[in-house]
Amino acid sequence: MNNSICDSKEISFICEEIKRIFDVESITVFGVKRSQNDNSVTDTDICVVANTDDKNAWIKKAYLEIDSDIPFDLFLYTPEEWSTLICQSESFASRIVRKGCLYFGKA
Repeated sequence: MNNSICDSKEISFICEEIKRIFDVESITVFGVKRSQNDNSVTDTDICVVANTDDKNAWIKKAYLEIDSDIPFDLFLYTPEEWSTLICQSESFASRIVRKGCLYFGKA
């Protein structure tokens, strides 16, 4: 994915809000949809790696606190899950690494 995707104003806002609210290890942007009219971002998927004991509460808090102009979907992995899954070439996590744009953290 083109790194300019990570530079999109709308996506940058969401990612910076995630960093402000949570202690995260990494944020990867993938699955960006654009308008056919003006090529603006209309929707995106964001993968977050963070320590949490309650993924549902974490994601709920993110959706409640981030007031974004574009819809976004979050995919949350713990560091342990992430390190295991990225080594499996057929996993969704591995695909995110291959296709996504690392916004924050280590690859």
